[in-house]
Amino acid sequence: MLLDRIDENLFEFYDFAASAAGRVISRHSAYSYVDLRPSPWTNAVYRLDFSADKNLPSALPDGIRAETIPNKVRMGPTSRPADVEARLLAAGFTVERIATGMTLDVRKRNRFKRPPNFTLAFLDSPKDYLDFAQIVVVELFGKDAEMAPAFASLLNSMKGEKVFGLLGKARGLPASAAYAFIDGAGVGGVYFVATDNRMRGLGYGRATVSVALDELARSSVRFAILHATDLGKPVYEHLGFIGACRLPLFSIP
Repeated sequence: MLLDRIDENLFEFYDFAASAAGRVISRHSAYSYVDLRPSPWTNAVYRLDFSADKNLPSALPDGIRAETIPNKVRMGPTSRPADVEARLLAAGFTVERIATGMTLDVRKRNRFKRPPNFTLAFLDSPKDYLDFAQIVVVELFGKDAEMAPAFASLLNSMKGEKVFGLLGKARGLPASAAYAFIDGAGVGGVYFVATDNRMRGLGYGRATVSVALDELARSSVRFAILHATDLGKPVYEHLGFIGACRLPLFSIP
């Protein structure tokens, strides 16, 4: 089911990143998590299934306060049971932000002309990875640029046909970023879409995602998914993506 791939693609991406970085994935009956610090991504609890034990959500805050479990809990279409959000709120969690899960039949994507004086290239050199990481860490994660080298190192460890990253440049200056991961079901997830805030509104982000979708199509990917912020959602709708579900992110204050 494509709706479930909105979750499962991300979870497989988490697993792929952990393997590339040589980190152990902590798997429990009700959730999983991986700690990739000092990278600001992806330290989160995921694969929520509290069906077997009604008391499990209340046990998570203790682990978070002891700093043994990441203070980010992702909920999506595969989270169980249906009242998992209410259980998390009752256990003291608050909603940090809500993204929109979106899907696209890649064959029906809308295409756009590339803006003038704008180029796109796959990530290759260490400088490419660092420029890419700086845009994503600052503009998407809202973190200090000092965290970019750790994220760049993580990205540089992820190799193979399942992943690729694109760095856009305007007049030679880093301007935009997008990354893709192809999961075991052949669905392409689009991640880390960001544009330098000094260059927004010029079509760079849309052009970068458009080329990522072209590359996914060349890899015989039929369906794509992404997790959209409120800022990015209109851009993705112009490309043909359709909103499918809400994706809350919880944390303990």
